[in-house]
Amino acid sequence: MPRPKSVLASMEITIAGRAHDCRYNKNHRLEKGMSRLTIKDDGDEHHYCLSCARAFLLQGNERLRVLLSDVERLLG
Repeated sequence: MPRPKSVLASMEITIAGRAHDCRYNKNHRLEKGMSRLTIKDDGDEHHYCLSCARAFLLQGNERLRVLLSDVERLLG
């Protein structure tokens, strides 16, 4: 039996090795040593400041909650 597929992207909190801008909002600067969210997508790593990461995670969490509720309702 195959392993269940994850609906979540590969992501983790990492530490910036150098200063750079947040991928989502160029006005958010990540300085060396700051924590950030790293999302791996097709071999590429995309880095986001924690403020943007929080918004993404809250939105995704709500979407997953609604979908899970729909599945539970349909299973009866």
